[in-house]
Amino acid sequence: MNRFLSTAFCLSLLVAWITNCDQAYCEETEVPPFVPGSSTLVVLPDTEVYTNKNPHILQAQMRWINENRHARDILYVLHVGDVTNRNTDREWQTARDCFDILDGETPFLLAAGNHDYDGTPGRLTYMNNYFDHSAMEQQPTFGGLFEQGKLENQYRLLDRRRPEQ
Repeated sequence: MNRFLSTAFCLSLLVAWITNCDQAYCEETEVPPFVPGSSTLVVLPDTEVYTNKNPHILQAQMRWINENRHARDILYVLHVGDVTNRNTDREWQTARDCFDILDGETPFLLAAGNHDYDGTPGRLTYMNNYFDHSAMEQQPTFGGLFEQGKLENQYRLLDRRRPEQ
């Protein structure tokens, strides 16, 4: 198996492990081995149930990421949408509190999913009320915004090297 496939395979196992992680499961399950010389991109899909009913799972994921950022060379966390279930203030505050565990240590990107627009007139997301675009713009990977002051359409510039290198 070539290096790319083995790294991709390990990354997909790691993502599956983190995505299904709760405190008891994390303590009982062996994590896939890290391949020296590789870097890790953590992908978090659909945390809507965690921000709605099980914040301890998202907190455990964020703690794991933070605790393993050096050992696994975690360069970045990419959330691919549906941060919340119903786009409520309570759910966004939970998400903010959980992502604060990473703040300043591991850069992250949030993408708004369909659930992140539910329940508001004009299908607006509350993402910008809880995640400040100016703070995100300070991250070394920040590329730009489509619409000034709104994080819904942003882009990042990812590099295999650590941002501080």
